[in-house]
Amino acid sequence: MAYFDVNFNIHRGFSIGLYVIFLSAIQFVVPPAAKLIQTEAFNASKISVIPQQILELDIVRQLEKQKGKLSLPPMSAEKQLEYRKAIDYFIQTLAYLDSDLNKESFCQQVGIPVHQVGSFLKDEYDKGLNGFINQLRLRYAAKQLRSQELVYTISDLAFVCGFNSRASFYRNFQSEFGCSPHQYRLDSLSMVCG
Repeated sequence: MAYFDVNFNIHRGFSIGLYVIFLSAIQFVVPPAAKLIQTEAFNASKISVIPQQILELDIVRQLEKQKGKLSLPPMSAEKQLEYRKAIDYFIQTLAYLDSDLNKESFCQQVGIPVHQVGSFLKDEYDKGLNGFINQLRLRYAAKQLRSQELVYTISDLAFVCGFNSRASFYRNFQSEFGCSPHQYRLDSLSMVCG
């Protein structure tokens, strides 16, 4: 009987030890597996209902998030020249002074597809659409401020240049030229007179 008790206790200790090791191992395996099963990619009920096109669209969206944007096919040299000429005409006609100008109307005026305008302007002028338009407006304002006889008040000049508010004009002008429009005018006149 003593022999049986000793073997039973050894067997019992060994079984408890294995059970503890088993439970310890499960804590490392079960949580990651549970997360994997809960994700949409492995949810069988959703996969069986989702058509292939939606899955492909989701993959495209994930790629867009990873890359920031999808790469478009390279633009031909003829198209680039055509777009440059259209933008030159846009600049010569002062079309950028229109305060209602937006991406769609700009694209319509210069003939650049909406999905290509951002990358084209970035490649050609190192600016996005808003930065490009604002820079044109600010250069026009600076030219007006340098003239001997200013036709507009500086506050009116903000709206003449296409800005929707005086504050936006002053903020952008300060950022571009490092001084207020008033100071820019004073400095320009002192150079001419001095």
